[in-house]
Amino acid sequence: MIQLIEWINDNWLAVAIPVLVFVAFWVAGLWLRRIAYDAFNQWLLKTKWEGRQLVIEKTRNPFLHWFLLLGAYIAIQISALPSEATTIAGKIIASLFVFSLIWVAISLSEKMVNLYLPKLRSYLAKVKAPQPATILAVNIVRAIIVIVGVSILLGIWGAPNTWGILVLAGGLIIAGLALRDAIEYRSRFMKIRKLFLSLLVIAGLGLATWTGYLLFTHQSDPISGTVTLLLEIGFLIWIISVLRSRKYKRIKPSFKLVFFSVVGITLICAFAGIEPLATYKDTSLDVITTQAGKVAEFLKETGPAQGDVTSAVAKVEPAVVRVEVEDGMGSGMVIDKSGYILTCNHVVEDVESATITFISGEQYGGSVIGRDELRDLAILKITASGFDFPVVTLGNSDRLESGEEVIAVGYSLGLEGNATISRGVISALRYSDSVRYVQTDAAINPGNSGGPLINFNGDVIGIVTFKFVGEAVEGMSFAIAVNEAKPFISNVKEAEKARSKIETLEREVLTLVNSERSSRDIAPLIWDDELHEIAREHSREMARRGELFHSSMYEPYAENCWGGGPGSLYYNTASDIVSSWMGSPKHRTWLLCPHIKHIGVGIAVSDEGMYASWTFWRSETSYSDWWYANGSDSPPDWWY
Repeated sequence: MIQLIEWINDNWLAVAIPVLVFVAFWVAGLWLRRIAYDAFNQWLLKTKWEGRQLVIEKTRNPFLHWFLLLGAYIAIQISALPSEATTIAGKIIASLFVFSLIWVAISLSEKMVNLYLPKLRSYLAKVKAPQPATILAVNIVRAIIVIVGVSILLGIWGAPNTWGILVLAGGLIIAGLALRDAIEYRSRFMKIRKLFLSLLVIAGLGLATWTGYLLFTHQSDPISGTVTLLLEIGFLIWIISVLRSRKYKRIKPSFKLVFFSVVGITLICAFAGIEPLATYKDTSLDVITTQAGKVAEFLKETGPAQGDVTSAVAKVEPAVVRVEVEDGMGSGMVIDKSGYILTCNHVVEDVESATITFISGEQYGGSVIGRDELRDLAILKITASGFDFPVVTLGNSDRLESGEEVIAVGYSLGLEGNATISRGVISALRYSDSVRYVQTDAAINPGNSGGPLINFNGDVIGIVTFKFVGEAVEGMSFAIAVNEAKPFISNVKEAEKARSKIETLEREVLTLVNSERSSRDIAPLIWDDELHEIAREHSREMARRGELFHSSMYEPYAENCWGGGPGSLYYNTASDIVSSWMGSPKHRTWLLCPHIKHIGVGIAVSDEGMYASWTFWRSETSYSDWWYANGSDSPPDWWY
């Protein structure tokens, strides 16, 4: 919670603007609905359309929902969310809008059919054609609505738009609607439905709260966490709106129905293995018949479920790797399919790269992208791309207790082949310098550092870090509790994604600059790594100061600058940067200078805004008026 408060305090503007936009759309939706529906009703009265009241009644509430969805879409677009999350959130909102349209159309279908079917029957009677039954006509209309709606949803998500999928979806939904119609007016079924929906709301509130906590404390992936939270909130809004409809107002589930439903759901969750009820999933039910012929049942505790050593090791071993550097080696574990490796900082101390070797013998290069010296943690990123690496499952070290059995997995003494396995128990849980450690008597040797300490389910509960050695010391090895590493992992991943996004933006700037030059028949600029480092360092210095400045007017290189202020965090596309430079005569002159051959673009971000520099060698230009043509006082044609 403290991390959440600190994040909001540091990014209050990025939070406040989207929230204000959403609230503005909410207020505007309420105001417009009042005005628009009165005008709409007056217009429909003039047309004498028989179905006008039905349309107004069924679309009045959804009208506000549609405005809220539009406000949410715009708020997300201007928020500070990652681009991937923004794209997926946009698709989710579009899908909710389509769902709403389908729901409204289905709600209208039956009443519209009942309204206009008599006229259709009279016409069919005149031409002596078969007259469709009411339920058949309703289901035909519903099928058309469902198939069209599913087709639109498939298009939004880029799924294959096949007739098989459409017909199957239409059939399933129509069957569900028919079942709904069959039980619509039976009070017992209505009570069960209301109870089920109420339980869904309670579960959904708890789940959304937990997802939000994980997201804002950086314990989950920002993109998947954001998408999950949006889906859960949308689900809750829909269920609550259904419960508040008129058909459920007078329905009250009985005490017996509530009691036996809760007991039944609890037992199902327990025996299905859902925590925390899963603790009792391995209970046995003993039935004893007494002399009076009565049956007594009791539960006998047989202990929580655990796998064996073999299955636990088989689960984690493919993702445990050797981490080799010039002066030594250690172990590590893959924590992300794209190739993020978690290990100890002392394994890769004073180096920036290492060789990563899997149990299969495959080797990859890895670069150190993050360090936490206090906790002795480091993360490497495999430089190869396009692979789907096996990963470990990170457990929950907050639930550990002394006496639990654990397994240490790692490449002891650098031995090749399979990892070394040792078994022990948790001796104690200790704190040192505000870091939580798991003490174990499992055998730990040089080379185990950075490897996982796992439970019998194959979940990582610690990262092996060090042991005490001495004549009077035996079996005192320590691992960093895995929950200590989770915030560090999330922060490094976010920083790496931001760095990748910046690098992409830098290359896009070069592409647009060359596009401007190409349109004027000027030779394109060539990317120069040395200039890139100079530009990146200059942008970082501007970000630290919070201001634009030129630092190298008399050096072998010079730069153009862009950025400053919170606005640059929102208007930070390559087009914005290049357009700004092209709008300034001085910067435009350098951008289009035909004598410049090489370029380096560097971008940096801070709380003060985004800053960009593009750098060039002054030796490729001269201080004379080289851009004037034939001694005239006007720039040449290519300048415009």
